[in-house]
Amino acid sequence: MTSNTLKQIYQKAKETLSGQVSNRPEPDSSTAPSQHPRTVSPPTATDVLRYRFQHGVNLGSVFVLERWLSPQMFAEGSTGNSELDAVSRSIHLHGLGHTRAKWEAHWSSALSARDIEYLANEAHCTAVRIPIGNFTLGSAFTDRSSFSDVADVYENAWSIVSALCARLYARGIGNLIDFHGLPGGANGQEHGGTSSRRAALWENEVYRELAKRCMLFVASKVKSGELEGCIGIQLCNEAEWGAKGMYEWYADVMKAVQEVDPSIPLYVSDAWDLDCALDSTSKINTPESHSNPLIVTRPSYFVFTAADQTKTQSALIARITTSELSALDGSNARNVTDHGAYQLCVGEYSCALPSSAFPTSIDDTAETAFRREFGLTQCARWREKASGAFFWTWRAQSSEWDFEKMVKAGCVSPPDGFLVEREGVEKRVERARRREEGLRRATVEAHKLFWDKNVPEGKWDHWRFEPGFTQGYADALAFYAFRLSGAFGARIGGDRI
Repeated sequence: MTSNTLKQIYQKAKETLSGQVSNRPEPDSSTAPSQHPRTVSPPTATDVLRYRFQHGVNLGSVFVLERWLSPQMFAEGSTGNSELDAVSRSIHLHGLGHTRAKWEAHWSSALSARDIEYLANEAHCTAVRIPIGNFTLGSAFTDRSSFSDVADVYENAWSIVSALCARLYARGIGNLIDFHGLPGGANGQEHGGTSSRRAALWENEVYRELAKRCMLFVASKVKSGELEGCIGIQLCNEAEWGAKGMYEWYADVMKAVQEVDPSIPLYVSDAWDLDCALDSTSKINTPESHSNPLIVTRPSYFVFTAADQTKTQSALIARITTSELSALDGSNARNVTDHGAYQLCVGEYSCALPSSAFPTSIDDTAETAFRREFGLTQCARWREKASGAFFWTWRAQSSEWDFEKMVKAGCVSPPDGFLVEREGVEKRVERARRREEGLRRATVEAHKLFWDKNVPEGKWDHWRFEPGFTQGYADALAFYAFRLSGAFGARIGGDRI
């Protein structure tokens, strides 16, 4: 850092402070407070649930069907691969009563008691991303949409979602409610609920208003406590590139949700333009906005594009480690006061590799080793760059898309801190407490020396730095030690903000 740069920083700081606090010299020991009270409350259980690093899985093809994952739900003669294709054909062949019973059985059996224990104790998941559609909320949210004629099938869908979330929360696992399906479609893909091949949400005001009502419904259930363990609401999944009016709709929804509960994090699709999404959300995530936190989400796959189909495994790994999510480079040093904050969550990833990734002749053992290196490289990158990541999906016939199979094969792993035994967490917490005073003193002194040496003309209120360090240290320690209280039913591990 050059002297000129330091002086520019000093001048900027001086200009900022002049409009907020009076310029005064640093107080001596007789006037500076000996203790600085916290201005932010200690983290609550909800804070930890929402703002820890999220290691999770998608519950794909449960409340929004995809034929390749749930072929048994598509009756003979179903012509498409979407939820609407499946439910319409079933009603046509077997009637409403049979179809509703079959669908409810599918939803209710998505996660058994054994499955939830596995997610909590073996996979060490902190949250499950649950794709739903507007139709999942019932007939009141299907008016004038493609699902209006089949809405009665979903009469009990939301109550089943809510009950599932309560079961997950009882084991310390949060839920991200992801609107995969919206009126008209946020994209033209069949995983959005229909085979229309259109993203009509963005061109139809009626659809957008209905979609906003969906968000308000879920927000009200979070606020009332009926929906337990919610870490956030994802407004839409994989919006089409260049979706017209998308950010205006985000702002409209955010304003409405803010009136219900301004604390609920809202996850938004980047519409395949990450730089634009980060820039746009940073203008909203500011100290002055008092708005719901906005978190950008996007899928990260390495198997679908023509370019991916030609790459070797080593080339794909090099791409992950050097350029994937590179838009987040430098975010930890970002001046959020001046420029706003941004964060990204990887909504979907898998261990699927293109055929080009493997040697011409390879046995099962070597293939698993290739896939393991690929999967663990992704996990490491997500921990380095993102606020969390959700594997796609919980159950799949192809092992590279099946979470449990990939965990058991060692291809997907949680953060190392999640695996520390209780005694190890206690020792680390005690060591952190012992070291806090020395670390604080050394850090504060280094801060003073740096600025006094490099910008000697500055009249610094150095004493303001110490309470910031103290609060940050306390928050980090509170997150890490939270499971020791028995909260969330956790047995081992510590969390990271």
